Order: sequence, then C-alpha cells, then structure tokens
Amino acid sequence: MTLYLGIKYIRTPLAFPLLSLFCLFFGLTFVINYESNADSVRYAQEFISLNEKNTSLASAGEYLFEGEEGKVDLYQPLITLFLSYFTNNPNILFAVFGLIFGIFHVKNILMVVNEIPVKIGFILTLLLLTYILINPIWSINGVRMWTAAQVFIFGFLTFYLKGERIKGAIWCALSIFIHFSFLFPITLFFIYLFIPRRMTALFAFFIISFFVSQLNLDLVKQYMSVLPGLFQEKIMVYTQEAVVERFMEEGESPIPLSWHVILANNLLRYFIAAILIFMYVRYIYFRDQISPKILTFLGLSLFFSAFANLSALIPSGSRFLIIGDSIAMVTFIFYAATYTEDKWMNYALKVISPALLFVIIFKFRVGFDFIGLSTVFGNPILALIFDDNLPIIEFVKSIL
Repeated sequence: MTLYLGIKYIRTPLAFPLLSLFCLFFGLTFVINYESNADSVRYAQEFISLNEKNTSLASAGEYLFEGEEGKVDLYQPLITLFLSYFTNNPNILFAVFGLIFGIFHVKNILMVVNEIPVKIGFILTLLLLTYILINPIWSINGVRMWTAAQVFIFGFLTFYLKGERIKGAIWCALSIFIHFSFLFPITLFFIYLFIPRRMTALFAFFIISFFVSQLNLDLVKQYMSVLPGLFQEKIMVYTQEAVVERFMEEGESPIPLSWHVILANNLLRYFIAAILIFMYVRYIYFRDQISPKILTFLGLSLFFSAFANLSALIPSGSRFLIIGDSIAMVTFIFYAATYTEDKWMNYALKVISPALLFVIIFKFRVGFDFIGLSTVFGNPILALIFDDNLPIIEFVKSIL
C-alpha cells in the first residue's frame, strides 16, 4: 500500500516518506536464500556470528580494521556490528540497509520526476522505470557497492541539478566510505570540473570507448603483452580465468551465461549508446535550441559513460556502468520530457519500446530472487515473527 500510494502521489510531499517506508519494509522481508552464494548470505552469516560472539567494544576495532572488507569500507561493518549488540535477526539488518538505500534511491527518483514539466505518459514511464531499475531496491543484496552508487548519484544530482555544489561534492566524496572503489568515479567527478567542456571531443572519446569495450579479455591480454613486466603482473590479476569464473558465478560478470541475460544487457548497452548518439546529433544541428541543463548533462553523460566503458574491460569494472547509465538516462528523460514534439524521437521510442519492456521485465525477474510472498502479502508484524526465505520465483515455478 505504501508503494502504491507513493507512486500515486509521486509529485507530492507524501511520496518521499511513503516510498522510503516501502524500502524499509522491503529490507525487512528481503529473502536471504542460504542455499545460494548471494552476497546477502555472507552478510547475514557475519551478522549472526557477531551476535553469538558478543563482540566487545575493545575487540570491535579488530573486526572493523582486519580482513579484506573491514579495512576501508566502514558503512556495512559499522551497521552490522552495532545492530549485532541488540538482535541476531538478519531481517533487522537488511531493514536498515533497505531504509538507507531507499532514502537515497527515492531522493534520486524524485529529483528527476520533479524536473519533468509534462504529464508522465507511457514512454516517459518506460524511461523512468529503466532509470529506476538500473540500481533497484533489491540491490541491497550487494549492499556496499550499490548503496555507494546511490549516494554518489545523489551527490551528483545535488551538485548539477540542484546547484548545491558544496553539499553535492561532500555526498559524492562520502560514497568512498561505503565502497572504496568509488575513489574512481569521485576522481572523475573532480577531474571534470577542470577539463575543457568540448562536446565533440567528449563524444569522440565515448564512441572510441564504446567500441573498445566490445573487446574480449583475450584480446586485452594480447595487447598488454607490450607493457612492462610490472604493469602486466598487476593487470593480469584482474583478467585471469579464475577471477573471471568467480565473477560469472556471482552474477557480476560482464560476460553473462544465459541468453536472456546477454540480450537484456546488450539491449541496455546499445540503447544507452543510441540515445547519447541521438542527443549529440541533435546538439550539432539544434544546439541553440537545447536548454543549458540538458547540454550540461549530455557532456557529463559522455564523459562518465566513456570511462565506464573502459572500466568494463576488466571483471567487476563493469559495475561502474551503473554511473554512466544513470546519468545518461537522466539526460534523456529531461530531453524527452522537454522536447515532446520531436517527431523522430517519438517514432524511435515507439519502435524500441518492446526492447525497453524486455529489459524492465528482466530486471524484475532478477528481483524475484529476493522477493518473498511476505513482501507482497505480508505486513511488518508478521515479517518480524515468521521467516520467509522462499523467493517468489520458486513459488511460481512450484505451481506451474
């Protein structure tokens, strides 16, 4: 009901608390399938272990600063440690994860929706859904990386959309404490402030990076053979077969196994490339008629998408595509909502709408692995009493 009402009153002050409460409830009913190798299982087991050990304050420092994940990424370890003093119920942990993730996710959605001057019809709904599902609420399965992405996008939109530059820059920088790898997009964020804003140069950089990103890992390793030995040793760590296989098993690989995964990812990749090419062509012919806000976001989209394409050449690097994709979708949503009389754009969107629908359906299918019956039919009281670790997709399969 909160989700329904939040969507219904999306342009009112009620939307933020309602949708944030839904994200809290989603985390409370989040399915932790202990028979899978999902990241959420590891977080839940770590949480239960801390509660059983009753970690003292004196030894808390050892937990926070020892091991691979506790050295720099303080967000998840701190929350896990703090809550473990009060409960051993992982649903409470993921309720907090869901609420924090949801607060930033909802704010990022509302900042875009409130900039749309027209009624949100079918096409804009598809575009908004695509934007929302680039990093959906069930991404709390890998809470560190994807929460950091929401925080970074929030800071980014605050900086460029709201014009609150200091606040935006601070939020972008804070994402590094959620996941250390965000040093990469944070560095790009500050570099962009000082480089020349040549749209044609940015577009050329994006096009080159897009074609380079289509290279396979074997070809990358072949070209790396000309590098000095020191660099080869460091880079080969990220391209060896064992590492690739691990990322494929965890669902993080840019080389998916199932045909529908391949199709959905390729459709999204080519759609993002197509809209950036389309808007650049529009810039070439109608630059005086395009609003400064859209031009600003177009330059940012080309810049971040180009670097995201290059980072996708190595395992796990493809996760940064989420930043470029989000900025590109925001840019195109603004364009589509502002220039509603663009006949070429409207015709093209009608033609490719089935492809977007496929991507959206695929994204929801991924979410069904983490949504249980209690998410749909339950309530907070029942969620605290009964464990529901059966994904709704397994329930659907059992009755078919």
